[in-house]
Amino acid sequence: MRLSSTSSKTSEWPGLTPEIVFNGSEFASLKDSVIIVTGGSSGIGLANVKFLLEHGAHVVNGDLKPGSLTHPNLTFHRTDVTSWPDLISLFKQTKATHSGKLNHVFANAGITSHANYLSEALDPAGDLLEPTSKTLDINLKACINTATLAIHHLRQQPQGGSIVLTSSASAYQPLCVADYTASKHGVLGFMRAMNSTLSVAEFFAAG
Repeated sequence: MRLSSTSSKTSEWPGLTPEIVFNGSEFASLKDSVIIVTGGSSGIGLANVKFLLEHGAHVVNGDLKPGSLTHPNLTFHRTDVTSWPDLISLFKQTKATHSGKLNHVFANAGITSHANYLSEALDPAGDLLEPTSKTLDINLKACINTATLAIHHLRQQPQGGSIVLTSSASAYQPLCVADYTASKHGVLGFMRAMNSTLSVAEFFAAG
């Protein structure tokens, strides 16, 4: 995908990232492609689903609830992303519905902060309660598991495919939500490491 930017933005506001302008023709390849989006019923996931549908893709939304959006090319598959069996079912059902086809996977499901690492709450025995790992489980572990299954399935087909991991600006700037920030740092780190890992694996496979 080619990106173009306008220089006027940087001259008017030094230090800001240039405006990114997309040419609609660059998304023509999305037409008739099959795409899994986790957490596609709301937020960024829903925006992605709408965008993909507008460009003619067939989208499978893996989420706990279907949301209000309906479209002939949109399929809902109830998925708890923290459940490995649910993720396996999501991929299997997608390929079964679309004649074995899968082009792209968006590991997008995520939630806000839930842990309080300064809490002094105690259990009945008087010991400090363990902080919840809910945000880490959904934002990081489930993202890694989704990507792992995507790699497994996409490598089985000659044309391969692409995987999109949803991180956050908090992966670059510290925010006062430790579990959320840590999870998004983890997503960015996983993506960078796996890019290198896959490149090495492909090099030795080709040699």
